[in-house]
Amino acid sequence: MTSQVKKKWIIRIIGWVMIISLGVYKVYYPTKYPATIADFGEFLFVVIAALLLTYKIGSKK
Repeated sequence: MTSQVKKKWIIRIIGWVMIISLGVYKVYYPTKYPATIADFGEFLFVVIAALLLTYKIGSKK
């Protein structure tokens, strides 16, 4: 594995860890009210944004 590929995967893994930890936080530690559809939508948006971000950063040379 070249350092380029390694760097790409490290960034991708960090992105996934952030996504998963955010999801766990949203599910297990909801704010004053339980998790709602809006929370799920927000979480989904963050997941998609993080995926795009990690893909963009990862694919950059």
